[in-house]
Amino acid sequence: KISIGACLGKLQRSWEAIEMLRPLVNNSEAAFELADIYVETGKLPGIIGSAAGLKIDPKNSHGNAIEGRIYYSQSKYEEAVRSFTNALAGETSDPSLYFNRGMSFLELKKCKEARQDFDKAKTLDSQ
Repeated sequence: KISIGACLGKLQRSWEAIEMLRPLVNNSEAAFELADIYVETGKLPGIIGSAAGLKIDPKNSHGNAIEGRIYYSQSKYEEAVRSFTNALAGETSDPSLYFNRGMSFLELKKCKEARQDFDKAKTLDSQ
């Protein structure tokens, strides 16, 4: 169910995928996928309930990236920076992680750090 739900969410952004994943929320992978669907569709109600109580392994790049996007969408930029930094500890070749952390730094008025992340994202994206 998880891979089918994830595919539905990514390809169709369907509420059907959310309904399929909702009973699996006790599984952290399913909860991350559910949260990802909420973020991707812009439908944020219930997102905190989806990931509440889950402890994200700092080495789980995907989980930390989703958490960062959730924090960013809630204007919790310090937390977003921390989550994107944790995601980068495990995956340093994804330009979107640098871009998203750069956006978080920008919101915090940390222009130097934002510029460094944007430059790194641009470098990685052009490879």
